[in-house]
Amino acid sequence: MKFGNWGKVAVVALGVAALSSTVSAQDKETLVKNRVDFMKAAAADNKAIGDYAKGMATKEQATKAINDLVERSTKIVALFPAGTSSADMPGKSNAKPDIWTDHAKFVGIAAALHDAAVKEAEVIKTGTPEEVGTAQAALGRTGCGGCHGPFREKLPG
Repeated sequence: MKFGNWGKVAVVALGVAALSSTVSAQDKETLVKNRVDFMKAAAADNKAIGDYAKGMATKEQATKAINDLVERSTKIVALFPAGTSSADMPGKSNAKPDIWTDHAKFVGIAAALHDAAVKEAEVIKTGTPEEVGTAQAALGRTGCGGCHGPFREKLPG
């Protein structure tokens, strides 16, 4: 399933972009809050997988977490409709405007995250916790970190 959800991601992204001009300020605040909650849940999944790699969680917990990350990775692009950047919503959004000026790169990173999550799911099924840790580091570098570096403002504190 290398790019199995790529078409879905693109269609959802186009639909969200088309609708973004009709979204109210209050709705955009709700979207950003939901986006933050979504990312916090993804971080919890990453923690569960990392804990498994360190021998502090079960394989079942890691499997549940990676399955959630695989599903989440197909929804990321849709979480970023135009008009929800840090420039549009100072103090409320940490999404850099570059997401929309370099949208192809953003979408490509989301696809790379999905591919890394699918690969990691296989490693969790068949590999050792050490191999899971190596896969987890790669997912963090190319997926999460690949996006947070160029497309997320530094968080306060």
